[in-house]
Amino acid sequence: MTIISIQQNIVIHSLNLKRFYEVPTVVKHSKLHFYFLNNDFTAPKYFGFLTELGVFVAEIDINKDEKTIFSSHELIEYSRLYGRDDDDFSVPLSMTFTRYHVLLLFPERVIAVSLVAPADRNASQVMDEDYCSDSYGRLLNITKDLMTGTIWLYAERAVFRYKINKEDRHVWKVYLDKGMFEEAKEICINNPHRINQVLVRQAEHFFNSKQYENSALIYANLNVSFEEIVLKFLHLNEKKPIKLFLMKKLHGLNSQDYTKITMITLWLIELFANELAILRNSKQGKLQEYTTLQESFKQFLSTSIIQDCIRKNWESIYDILASHGDVSFMIWLALENQDYKRVIQHYLNEENIAEAITLLDNHPFSELFYTFSSDLVEKAPAQTVSILIKQGQKLDPLKVINALIIPNPSERLAMEIIRYLEYSIHCLNCHAESVHNYLISLYIKYNKDKLMNYLKLQGREITAVSYSPEFALRLCREHQLGEACVQLSIVLGLWEAAVDLALTISVDLAKTTASLPNNNIELSKKLWLKIAQYVVKQNNDIEQAMRFLEECKFIKIEDILPFFPDFVTIDHFKDAVCSSLEVYNKDIQNLKEEMEDATKSAEVIRSEILSFRNGYMLIQPSNECSSCHEQLMTKAFYTFPCSHCFHAECLIKEMQPYVDSSIINTIKDLQNQLSTLYQNNKDISQSLEAINRRDKVKESLDKLLAAECFFCGDIMISLIDKPFIEDAVFEKIKQEWE
Repeated sequence: MTIISIQQNIVIHSLNLKRFYEVPTVVKHSKLHFYFLNNDFTAPKYFGFLTELGVFVAEIDINKDEKTIFSSHELIEYSRLYGRDDDDFSVPLSMTFTRYHVLLLFPERVIAVSLVAPADRNASQVMDEDYCSDSYGRLLNITKDLMTGTIWLYAERAVFRYKINKEDRHVWKVYLDKGMFEEAKEICINNPHRINQVLVRQAEHFFNSKQYENSALIYANLNVSFEEIVLKFLHLNEKKPIKLFLMKKLHGLNSQDYTKITMITLWLIELFANELAILRNSKQGKLQEYTTLQESFKQFLSTSIIQDCIRKNWESIYDILASHGDVSFMIWLALENQDYKRVIQHYLNEENIAEAITLLDNHPFSELFYTFSSDLVEKAPAQTVSILIKQGQKLDPLKVINALIIPNPSERLAMEIIRYLEYSIHCLNCHAESVHNYLISLYIKYNKDKLMNYLKLQGREITAVSYSPEFALRLCREHQLGEACVQLSIVLGLWEAAVDLALTISVDLAKTTASLPNNNIELSKKLWLKIAQYVVKQNNDIEQAMRFLEECKFIKIEDILPFFPDFVTIDHFKDAVCSSLEVYNKDIQNLKEEMEDATKSAEVIRSEILSFRNGYMLIQPSNECSSCHEQLMTKAFYTFPCSHCFHAECLIKEMQPYVDSSIINTIKDLQNQLSTLYQNNKDISQSLEAINRRDKVKESLDKLLAAECFFCGDIMISLIDKPFIEDAVFEKIKQEWE
């Protein structure tokens, strides 16, 4: 039913065609046979028709839009199977197909003919088996099981079965010799060695037929000598084939093949650059071809496998592009790979300052500012300083200053540099000495008015200023800036030099300077006397000198009198002398009163001392020691005006934790000496000497023990913040209380 329906489909399709093939035959046992590929019974691969001259074989394609459904057709003539062209041959009884052969059944034998053999059918006969035997009988028919592919041959008394084994083992060579490369590759799909042979032949075929691009694509996938293939394409006038070959070869490499990747990448860049240069020089730079090639070049440079190669071979790539004069592409490539340094340098070389500043503003990398600020600020001061200020704390002022130090800048440039330095100091709180020193040097040369304001803001303390006073003073002296020199001398502590210098400018400046060291009366007095001496001797202005007495409270009339000339009359300073005498008189009266008060205080102290010498305390037998609470008179004891009484031993015991160990050792040593002296007191002469020594030892011991009451004196007062319970025993006592 399947075969019938397929035949009907083919017949119906054929009725719609205008072209027919007529194959006449007079054979009574003519046979039509279809072959289905891979058991796909929807449409046959080809069919065969048995005629008296031969087997008509044709490939079928019912989906073709042409006037015939035959892709190819041919007639396998029987006469050629016998190696002659006469008509002395027999017609087969039947036939059947395999994938690459047709089996022809004759009465006594079976002949297999290749369907893919060359046109010479003498070489197409691959099998001739003789079945002539009385035991088998006459051969009747041959057929094929479409489902299993088994071929059955049956005679009058026997049935034979053919098993197809490696039918295609030599077919690929036939296809290869006929130039049917796709069919050959389909057969050799699982055999890499044969596939490589087929591809080599196919690439050679394309190359010989001048299909160079197809040949290059195939060669790139082959394991053949790279140099041999490259030499073949180098002899061609057109460069597209070798470019395709290299690109295909490049994509087939692994990342470990760095040397090959580098070589091929640089070669391809050279080829692209050369093609672009040719188009550009032929005045076709604006044509679609040039644009398309540029886009292709950009796409190639964006390939992931060559990115590492590009990063490591920047200089070589730029040299290649530069050798072809492709500046615009160099800029594009540098921007794509964020090589802004090269682009900015190019703009500077071309005097394209606006583009350089725009690029720097859009890509604010600190190293770019440090590198190019020096060049940009000379050519566009305002714009450069503005973008430097825009970066704020992203830039290190110290590194920027290195770029802004320009010898003999113009006034316009200097003012812009001052603007950045002021921003660094006031907004970025930069205290670097070099920055401040540079600002001072620019102030001195280009803006002297701001110099004094800056120095005043920095203050007079040398430890607080951020600049070098010595450096600033030297520059100010070179440029004869007297007022600034006075301020800097003050910072350095050179007060006398500052006043001397101020006097050369104005007396008012000198008086202002002399009034600054308020905390040092002697220094202030010395400075004012310098001014007075100058006024008297240089200006001969006695009245102005006298006014100093009112302005400065540290100097008096007698201090400035030596400066007056001998011929000066007393009328000029009579009032000052009288005022001074009145002050001295008041001071003398105050001293007298203080002496009287001191005398009275001494009398009171003397009377108190005498009263203490005659004082006494009454000790009762019931008095107890304030430490051990035993009877006081049982042992040697000490008593104090505060009524506290201690045994000598108890007092030492109480003092021991709170005084230095050296004092305790001294007390014990004195006690031992005192004890020894008591034991050695035998005769009168010795006893008098011993008594004196004993009294001295006892006096020393009393000074240590009886200087003050232990409970009421300084020792106990110093322990007011000490806890009653030490931290070490706190937990133990706490547990006992619980």
